[in-house]
Amino acid sequence: MPGQSRLKSLEAQRLILTAESDLNRVQLLRELGRMKEETQALIKPLRTLAGIASTAAKIGLVLSLWRRFRPKDRGNSDHDRSPRPFVTNLFRGMRTGLVLWRALRSPRR
Repeated sequence: MPGQSRLKSLEAQRLILTAESDLNRVQLLRELGRMKEETQALIKPLRTLAGIASTAAKIGLVLSLWRRFRPKDRGNSDHDRSPRPFVTNLFRGMRTGLVLWRALRSPRR
């Protein structure tokens, strides 16, 4: 019967294509696993570098604020300086606190 041999041939082709598809699927999953490992290997040093840069930025901020607001060497000019008004000191302190709070709070993820 010629019709049955044609059906068996189509069935064999279907089985071959199914097997090939399964092999391709397995290879794709392996490649995705390797890509994930390589991506994680690249990200780890970048996170470390970002942490170091963040810490350095915070230290730089604290040092720049310390230089800006440290007590000046008064020497003989102590009586020449008039005290700052309370409101001015209050606003300067609030501004400094806000800058420090923004810089030192932990980043939200």
